[in-house]
Amino acid sequence: MKILHILGCAIFSLMLTLSLCAQSRPELISSIDRITTKDQLSEWLTYYYLHPRPDLVVSAIQFMSAQGELRKGNAQTPFCVFLANVFTANAAKIDTWFGELRSGPEDQQSALALVLWMTGTDSSQILLKSLRKEGSASFQKYVNELVANDHRPNFLHDEISSPGFLDALWANFFASGDERYVKRVIAALPLFNDSDASQMLIGGAARWSLASNAFQHPKVMQICEAQLKDLPIDQRPALAEVIKTAQERQQ
Repeated sequence: MKILHILGCAIFSLMLTLSLCAQSRPELISSIDRITTKDQLSEWLTYYYLHPRPDLVVSAIQFMSAQGELRKGNAQTPFCVFLANVFTANAAKIDTWFGELRSGPEDQQSALALVLWMTGTDSSQILLKSLRKEGSASFQKYVNELVANDHRPNFLHDEISSPGFLDALWANFFASGDERYVKRVIAALPLFNDSDASQMLIGGAARWSLASNAFQHPKVMQICEAQLKDLPIDQRPALAEVIKTAQERQQ
């Protein structure tokens, strides 16, 4: 089963749909106890690494389900990649979250199952297996396929095979702030000059997403500027153009 085939081609389209401001607005979520608006969800997702609020996980998933976003494959999978980071970093809370989410609508259950599979710990797999006899026949089939699939994506090492993989890299970065995910996007820039159309598409998506996120996230800009000094000379122009584009948008 190819889990990532539903990532789609837009660069973290969920973020672009929801993000209404080019700067973090932590005040949107600093005093809330649950997510109830798109602005709040956007802030929580896009800038989680700056001000993590794991206590909003359940309400974020429930809000996404209520908005119909979890029925969209190109939104659901990056969101689940993001959540897998949060689950891994908050292992002690997973049982509680599971208990609150397991009986929701089927799109919510499916997202929960995918997150548990991606989390990949022994305890998360036990919880995943407990879903095999719940819900509809199609949901049970989906869970059984996940349980049988032991090839989880490794976003730091797997080949960047589609623009959708870039979605997952950004989802990982938004959740963790780990610069390694941004460096992987930077490494895809040379593909823009590849003769193969699919590779060129990945390279173009990398350029666009880097410029967009360098404009929106100072940390991404800092990573790009630091990497510019370390890249081989022939690879610097593409990244320099990304930085220039982001800086021009900031003016």
